[in-house]
Amino acid sequence: MFKFKLNKKYLLISKEILVVLLMDIFAAAYYISSRSLSGASRMFPSFLLLGILLFSILCCIQGVHVYREDDEQMEEMCKGAPDFGISRKLILFTAMVLITLLLFNIAGALVCCWWFLISAMWILDVRDIRVLIIIPLFEVIFIYFVFVVWLAVPLPEGLLAFL
Repeated sequence: MFKFKLNKKYLLISKEILVVLLMDIFAAAYYISSRSLSGASRMFPSFLLLGILLFSILCCIQGVHVYREDDEQMEEMCKGAPDFGISRKLILFTAMVLITLLLFNIAGALVCCWWFLISAMWILDVRDIRVLIIIPLFEVIFIYFVFVVWLAVPLPEGLLAFL
């Protein structure tokens, strides 16, 4: 629960609103990327965007509350609510995801997946070297066989293009 002080009132926003806003961003990006399609093909992204926006409005109405300072109901809502803070692990995960997305086409899908898994496990305090090597290696082999061999989906090769 986020709590903001406004003059003599408090604005309480539930943390689930972040998920809703993230869904809005992805739906809008999907809709924008589908603008070049024909009218019939654009119908699904339009309905998807409309549905997600309606859902978002309902979630915002339910998740945003304004209370006076002396309101006992606000104290009850805040009591027992976990603190949602920005931690070092959250910042590292965010940076790691951004770096992985930026390097996906340059370094290749398999290299980025391997690096992402190792760094995620390290951030989550996995320090056993065998686990840090074996799990990402088998995961990358699994991804390769599922997407490249079985489904015949070409993955970005990046640095591995010479193979």
